[in-house]
Amino acid sequence: MSSLFRSILISLFCLLPLSVQAADEQDTIPGCGSVQSSAAQYQCPDDPAKDRDTGVKGRFYGMSVPREHVRYLNELLDWVDRTELSDQQYQAVRQFWAELGEREKDVLAMLNEPTSETPEDGSLLLYFLNHYDAIMSERMKRNLGLPDSSISVYDFERLMTSSHGGKSDKKTDDEMLFDIPLEGMLDSGGNLYNLTRYAQLDPGWSTSLAYYLGYRVGHIKLAPVGEPVTVDFSDRDEMSILVVGDWGTGYWHDGGRPSPAQQVMLSMQKHPADITIHLGDEYYAGTRETVDGKPGEEAFNFTSIWNPGTPYSFALGSNHGMYDGENGLRYITLDSSKFASQKQATTFAILLKEWVIVGLDTARYDPSDLFLKGALNEEQGRFLQEMGQSGKKVMVVTHHNGLSLDGKTQNNPLWNQVREYLGRDPDYWIWAHIHQGAVYSDQSAAGTTAARCWGHGAIPVGRASVMYQSDGSLVPEVAYYSDTPYPDPDREQKLRILNGYGLLKFSGHSVTEQMYDQHGSLQWQDTLNFD
Repeated sequence: MSSLFRSILISLFCLLPLSVQAADEQDTIPGCGSVQSSAAQYQCPDDPAKDRDTGVKGRFYGMSVPREHVRYLNELLDWVDRTELSDQQYQAVRQFWAELGEREKDVLAMLNEPTSETPEDGSLLLYFLNHYDAIMSERMKRNLGLPDSSISVYDFERLMTSSHGGKSDKKTDDEMLFDIPLEGMLDSGGNLYNLTRYAQLDPGWSTSLAYYLGYRVGHIKLAPVGEPVTVDFSDRDEMSILVVGDWGTGYWHDGGRPSPAQQVMLSMQKHPADITIHLGDEYYAGTRETVDGKPGEEAFNFTSIWNPGTPYSFALGSNHGMYDGENGLRYITLDSSKFASQKQATTFAILLKEWVIVGLDTARYDPSDLFLKGALNEEQGRFLQEMGQSGKKVMVVTHHNGLSLDGKTQNNPLWNQVREYLGRDPDYWIWAHIHQGAVYSDQSAAGTTAARCWGHGAIPVGRASVMYQSDGSLVPEVAYYSDTPYPDPDREQKLRILNGYGLLKFSGHSVTEQMYDQHGSLQWQDTLNFD
């Protein structure tokens, strides 16, 4: 195949459209006017989704790079040039680089043994920053001490071209593009390594790092939020609540199909529920606005298309929302009439006759790198304690996970903090953060708590090997795992499983829980009695 023909095909690959579709309900985005009509596609002139680099840079083989990321990082570096950072700020950045370097070791281990420990989020960020924009990378080395990546170009090519970590011959960028198996590979946690948007090899994830660095050095300020709020439905003995996590990807072309987020939203609209709770994460960094002040990701990937059809909606704080200091969540989502019941608070309680549902912001005060572990502060702890003294059954909803994906270990300090402030383990706990759907058994580390992971709202993932025993059955800690493969998949969906959401039907002390896939097909149902 000629080099010219390859270049033409690469350009066509890069120019595949990214569509955004409006919600049925009209919404107004600052600087963008009204958005309406679910049947008609729209592209607001300010839409950052279309502001992506259409050239092939570095070693990304046709994957589009968000131009807004480069613009923001350059603005950040300009700010660093003008600002005298303290030794403490520089030390925080150096410690973060060291942490990312440690995470790269897990990627290299996975290349040699795919069943090894799942690499943490951010494990490829140093590689991305070192390769796709040479001028920006040099500025980061000079101004913020960006270290070299220990992942070589050859290692990265192995991630793209082998589902078993095997070796491949070194080739040119053009040759490599045509050798890439679109199905990719999976790690033990089911994370997908291929060219699909929001899969692990999507360089757009570096947007998260760009804004996180801005937050760490003080370029981004933490948004103020309201005091914890209670919403009183205590005259209601029955209530239906939709729950979905990690849904804020926006709408995009997923091979030859609509994106999971779009299919999940259309399916949720079919349920006559009272409340919808989003468990957090709007991607890539939940930004309030672009560098030049236009509406950011929080608007286009979440709020403008949020339309589950319920009278009330609630949104939790999350790690990706924190990368822009929760400014997108506070000034876009919580200022929207769709989330008016929260009154600009990220901590809330929904009071039913026999239940209190406590929503906690486990990202806002999390000291861990990239806000990945989750934690509470004293104010939230006192609020949780107060709600626990109501005499009602307690359900906790958080973005961060209470257990490891396989249910074998508690995620601490978060679990211990919830127990300490509540004075006991919660009766029910639903979280997201891990992009899978699971129901945990009484043999899990949750003990007597009914524990659920419903973080499979939109991010492309595959089956997680840690959920299975050697005979192919689920590990005893897991009662149900949402692992339905794509029916008649395109090649890029070959290893993927369907995304989904949950529906809770409260009646007295009992709760009927249902898990649906993105097409609205019932996958799991159980009625829990908490008498």
